[in-house]
Amino acid sequence: MPSPDDRALRVQVLGPVRARCDGQELDLGPPQRRAILVALAMAAGRTVSRQDLIDRVWDNPTDKADSSLHTHISRLRKVLDPGRDHEILAGGRTGYVLRVGPGQVDALAFTAGVTAARREREAGDLASAAQSLAAALELWQGTALAGVEGQWAGTERVRLEEARLAAEEEHAAVQLALGRHCEVTPELAGLVRRHPLREELRCLLMLALYRSGRQADALAVFHDTRRVLDEELGIEPGPALRRLHGQVLAADPALLLTAQPGPAEPGPAEPGPAQSGSAQSGSAQPGPAQSGSAQSGSAQSGSAQSGSAQSGSAQSGSAQSGSAQPGPAQPVAGGGPARPADMAGV
Repeated sequence: MPSPDDRALRVQVLGPVRARCDGQELDLGPPQRRAILVALAMAAGRTVSRQDLIDRVWDNPTDKADSSLHTHISRLRKVLDPGRDHEILAGGRTGYVLRVGPGQVDALAFTAGVTAARREREAGDLASAAQSLAAALELWQGTALAGVEGQWAGTERVRLEEARLAAEEEHAAVQLALGRHCEVTPELAGLVRRHPLREELRCLLMLALYRSGRQADALAVFHDTRRVLDEELGIEPGPALRRLHGQVLAADPALLLTAQPGPAEPGPAEPGPAQSGSAQSGSAQPGPAQSGSAQSGSAQSGSAQSGSAQSGSAQSGSAQSGSAQPGPAQPVAGGGPARPADMAGV
C-alpha cells in the first residue's frame, strides 16, 4: 500500500482524529473543528457544501452555525495551510475542498487496501490477500473518530467499525485457507470475546480449533454460542453454525484442508463467513456459506447437535476413516470456511 511523502498532510480518523504535516502533529483545536476536518478528509478532493458541513458538525444548527463554520475554516487554514495561499484547504461561498489524495487519509487507505485484498483473493492469490488485509488493519489506532461527537460522526464511526470487523473476518478466513489455523486461533478467540453474538466469527473459530486437532474445544465453542444466544436473544444458533457443529461431531473429512490454494491454482474466490441467521449488528459479511448438499453422517434436525451418535457410532476427536460417510462434499480449492459442503478448501 503506497505511503504519501512524510512532508505531505496526513489525516488520521481510524482512532483519535489527528493530522500531521512535515512529520509534526498539528494542533487541530476543539472537537467541532476536528469534525469539519474529518468531513473534508473523507471527501478527499471533492467539494463539500457549506450546508453539508453544517449538517454534519452541528446536530441542531442555529443561525450562528454559518459564521462559526467560517471561523473554524479560517483557523484550520492557518494550521494546515500556513503561507500556502489556500493550496490545501480551498473554497469559499459554495463549499470547501481538502486537496489530499486517498493515501493521505487513513480511512481511505484502509478501504483501498481491503479492495485490493478482495481482488487478490478472487484471483486466487491468498498470500497477497492476507498481506494486504494485515497492512490495512494495521492502520487502525483505536476507535474510529475518537473525540468527535454528533450524529453524523456516530454514524460514520459505526460504518467504519463494521468495515474493520468485516476485514478482520476476511483476514481470518484467508489465514484458514492458507493452512494457518494454529496461528489464527488466538486472533479469532479475541474477536469472539469482543463480538460474542457474531456467529461468523464463531464458525471460523470452531474450524480453526478443529483443524488444530482440538475437536472438544471446537464443540465447546458451539455450546457456549448456544448459551449466549439463548441468554441474550432467546434464539438458537443459525443453520451454518448448526451444520458445522454436526460436521465436527462426525469428524467430517470435508472440514480438513487438503489443498494449498495459491495464485497458480484457479478456482472461485473464497468467501468469508456468511450470515447464519442470527441478528447481526452490521452488513452481511462473507463467511461460511450455506450449502444444500447432504451432510456426511450427521443428522441435521434444525436444532444444535450435542453429541448424538453419528453414522451409527459415537465420534471421537480423530477423523473417521472407516465409518461410512454418505457422499462427503468434494473440497474446492480456495473454497470458504463456512460452506460445509466444500469446507476442505479453506
